[in-house]
Amino acid sequence: MDSLLTPFYFEQRRLNTVIDRILMWTHIISYIICDLVASARWTDEEKKAVHHHLGHLIQLQRVPRKRECVAALQREPILHRRDCQALKHHIASRSRYARLRYR
Repeated sequence: MDSLLTPFYFEQRRLNTVIDRILMWTHIISYIICDLVASARWTDEEKKAVHHHLGHLIQLQRVPRKRECVAALQREPILHRRDCQALKHHIASRSRYARLRYR
């Protein structure tokens, strides 16, 4: 019980609180940044570039592999804001929309 009342205990407790707060704010900030990046709307030029290179996958209702995404990103400079995950999500949502549309 005496060890809990030492100054080292209180200093350690305060340090843990500060670290917890830093971790909490880091998590909040990263969540906000990811939300802002993820919510960037697709421009018409980006959609045309994706459909030019990966449009056949929409009819096949297949999500592109990473090497297909990387190849499309390298060929089209307009897609510099996007990554492979964004391309996969775009193709998946378009194929889902096409599947529902043509039922």
